[in-house]
Parts: sequence; C-alpha cells; structure tokens
Amino acid sequence: TDVTFTVETITGSLGEVNSSSPIFDSWWYGGNEGGCKENPAVLSDAAQELANTYPQADLTEEYTLVDPIPITITGGLPWLRRTNDELDNKLDYYIFGADESVTPPFYEDTVLCITSPDMGQYYVDLDYVVQDLATGHFNIPSTHEFISFTSAEGKKPEGQSEKYIHEFKCIYALKTDRPGNDPAISL
Repeated sequence: TDVTFTVETITGSLGEVNSSSPIFDSWWYGGNEGGCKENPAVLSDAAQELANTYPQADLTEEYTLVDPIPITITGGLPWLRRTNDELDNKLDYYIFGADESVTPPFYEDTVLCITSPDMGQYYVDLDYVVQDLATGHFNIPSTHEFISFTSAEGKKPEGQSEKYIHEFKCIYALKTDRPGNDPAISL
C-alpha cells in the first residue's frame, strides 16, 4: 500500500566544474590505493569511487535484460580527448588518462592524486561519456540504456608502463518487465 520514489537529478554544463555533482574526497587514481591529500582511506580508489557513486539500474526480479551489450571505456584514448585542451595531465580526457612523457614534468603525487574538484569534474564527464559519447562510439541502439558497471579500475595498460588510465566495463541493454509479472500500474 506504500510507494517510495527516489529521484536523482544532475544538472550542469559540459566542460565546467559542476557544483551539483557529489562531493568527493581526493583519491589515488587506482590500484585500490585509497585516499590522498587529507583523505586517510586505505581502500578503494578514484575509479571505484566514481563508479560506486554513479546511478545504476536497480534490477529486481520484475525486470529482465534483453540483448545486453558489454563495452569497455578506457581513458586516454583519442575518442575521449577533450577538444582544445592543453595536453598537461590535467583533465586531458573525459575519462582519466595520464602519461609520464607529457610535459610539464610528471610528479606522481600531483598527477595520480585526483583532487576533490577534479573528482567532481570526472563524475560529470563520466555521465557525458556513458550517456552520450559511448552510445555513439559503440553504436548502442537507442532502445538500450546504461544498466551498470561490471568493473571500474585505475591501472597501467598492459605493456605501457608510463601510462595510467581508468577503465570502466559496463553493460547497456533493453530493460523490460519480466514476462509473468503483474503489469505495471499507473499512479
């Protein structure tokens, strides 16, 4: 006899620091190495925190996924490069990517510790990538929606010891009512 609604709204303009994104602590880019700056956390990392905070489909026994499409979004790739941004390891890509060969000099504590404001920007960017860029890049049908992340990892790509990236594995699918369930009701 009770109905509970949960609504999450995100607003803002692409490319600007968005104060409506969640408030994050500073996190080490990956490797499950915890927080940095004033964040004393010893587990988790920036990639995991971004994925854990991002809204994902709440799948229950009432739904089934039709034609699931798994994709991998890897930071540091050309299709994720910010237009007209100076290549300086500071928000160069919509999904985190850094390279030791980029000048100015590479300092781990500066480049690999993603500060709270940058975490907020990467959150906004993650939404842009998941909802807009990836659907076009991977030819996801318009009938499909983002369902969830199956993994989120900050790592060095295999064979590229000078690069650091975020990699998000996710699923898109057509989410439908499961056959045999009572039909949805209008309120």
